[in-house]
Parts: sequence; C-alpha cells; structure tokens
Amino acid sequence: MRTIARKNTAVALAAVAALSLSLTACNSGDGSDGSDGGDKASGSSSGDSSSGDKTATALGGSGGSGGSDDSDGSDGSDGSGGGEAAPAGDGDCTLATAKISLDETGGSAPVVLLKLTNNGDKRCSVYGAPFFSDPTAGKNLPVAEDTQPQSVVGVEPGQSAYASINLAAKDSGDTHRTKTFNVTLGASDGKGTDGHASVDSPGPAGLLLDSSSRITYWQSTSEDALT
Repeated sequence: MRTIARKNTAVALAAVAALSLSLTACNSGDGSDGSDGGDKASGSSSGDSSSGDKTATALGGSGGSGGSDDSDGSDGSDGSGGGEAAPAGDGDCTLATAKISLDETGGSAPVVLLKLTNNGDKRCSVYGAPFFSDPTAGKNLPVAEDTQPQSVVGVEPGQSAYASINLAAKDSGDTHRTKTFNVTLGASDGKGTDGHASVDSPGPAGLLLDSSSRITYWQSTSEDALT
C-alpha cells in the first residue's frame, strides 16, 4: 500500500512540475515585449525601409530626367526662341551711301548746318549725335545734350538729316578757326563707326569756334536742328 502511495505521489509531483513548465512557457510567449515582438517590429521596419528606398529611387530618376531636359536646351536656350535675332529695321546710314557737308544757313545767327543726305535706295537711320572732330582744337566738339530727339532719326532715300553747330560770335582770345573737319557717324550702341568723312567749311576763312561751341543731335529737319 505504501509503495502504491509513493508512486501516486511521484506521478502527482511530475504532473505539477510539467504544468509549471507549461505555464512558464506560455507566459514567455505571450509577452509582446519579448524577442518575438522585437523580431516582428524589425521586420516591419525593414519593409518600410525598402519602400522608402524605392520612393527615393523614383524621385531621383524623375529629377535626373528633368536635369537631362534642362541640359539639352529643350526649353529654348538653344532654340529659335532665344537664338534668333529680332527682325531688322532700317539699316544704319553709312559713309558709303551718304553724303555729308557743311552748309550755311543764310541767317544772321552764327551757326552752320551739318547735313547728311541718303544717296542709297533704302531708308537708313542715324543715331545720337555725329562725332565732329576739330583738328585745330585736337578734340571732338561737345554735344548739346538738350537737343536729343525722342526717337532714332530715319532718313528716306534722297532725304537728309541735320545737326547744327553754333559758332563764336566774334574773334577773341578764346577763338580759333578750322577749315576742314572729320565726321564719324555714331552706331546704335553709342560708339563711333569705322572710318570718317572730311568736310570743308562753307567759307574760305574756316569756321570761327570757341569753348562754348556745340554740335546738336541729328534731327529730321533743318528747322529742328536750328531751334
């Protein structure tokens, strides 16, 4: 009887031990803070990272395509929109197609006219004021800035543009005479063109000039040049 009781007790103790181990294992597996939970979180993070890498690659590819579009000039940097010059207007008046002379006005005022006549077959334009070189003084005559016209002066074939030169009223210690002058036409950028024309004064004595003498901008009529 005692032997049987001992066997039953041993069996009961073994069952309790087995149950205890089972409960311990269950508690360890249910704990979401354990290693299994960490593995799941790590797997989720890995999936997000992979998705993020794909998104970055797609954006990088789009950006690269945009860079390629910009670099090949398809937006117009090499195209007709930016490369073509504006349609040409009047040609510049040149010494090859224009005659330049100094003319008396016939009035009592001490002034003469510089006259440019278009001998070409097309309308041309003169810019700013002529460069009127006085060899005796060794410099260009200053420009009367208050005579600047509102627009470029166009000259039709056979027509003329005018600039006036005010002279000294009488001889003095500040005056000098010059018989021949050099005239250079101005370009649209304000600089002088290549070459010059030599023009003689209308009288044998030469023009009487002083430090106050000025030349005007080109004007469309002699009346505008003299006012």
